[in-house]
Amino acid sequence: MRLELNWQTCPGSLTLDNRDWCGIAVRPEATMCAVLDGSSSARGSGELAKELAQRLADWFAGAGLPVTPTMFNEQMRAWHPALRREFPFAAASLIVVVVTEPNHPVMALHAGDCIAGYRSAGEEIEWCTQPHTLANSLADVPIPQLAASPMRNRITRCFRWREFEPLEHAELLCTGHVGLVLATDGFWAGLSDADQFRMLAGEAQTGPPNQDDCSVLGIRFTDATGSAPLFRGTWENLYVVPREAMQPAVG
Repeated sequence: MRLELNWQTCPGSLTLDNRDWCGIAVRPEATMCAVLDGSSSARGSGELAKELAQRLADWFAGAGLPVTPTMFNEQMRAWHPALRREFPFAAASLIVVVVTEPNHPVMALHAGDCIAGYRSAGEEIEWCTQPHTLANSLADVPIPQLAASPMRNRITRCFRWREFEPLEHAELLCTGHVGLVLATDGFWAGLSDADQFRMLAGEAQTGPPNQDDCSVLGIRFTDATGSAPLFRGTWENLYVVPREAMQPAVG
């Protein structure tokens, strides 16, 4: 089976720039995918999200050993002092996964309001991680209910300038029948189920005047032969290492 990645992003109207970013690193035995969402209220947050996407991809691509959650957090902690100086007051949410083979555990780390979900063909997304917000700080809240809460915009953990906050670790699964989606809050909270399906299919999205940036990365295994990951979607706000490792999906 062959991994297929589908990156879709649509700029919103809250900021002049699209502050959602995706970083992908391909190694022979594993692929790392990171989706990041720079804060719309703190200056420099889009640049911070881009920098983190590039750093994560470059670091994972160059790491010689299997990477653990502890190694991810230690590396991000080491970057924090320099990034704090370069991007004062900036903040970004992120989710990172490392995919190896079908039916093998998928390591996931996240902080903020980027979340992961399971998706089977033709079915609604089953969200499987919780964002770090004030609305669900005391107990898990179903994502549709959380999407309607104004308190979800109060982020309780993310990569921010004040101090380093470790990413939360979770184990997910990606099989031949069930894929993963990694999404920013503009996708999971801002779009209906029907619009989510349309965006994953590559259809352009238009939202209300106060629409946030909206992005999603679909991850699934296909029956196609070959070893290099297949890619569909847009190259906008996407950083891939090595870029030539991605081959366009057909059909």
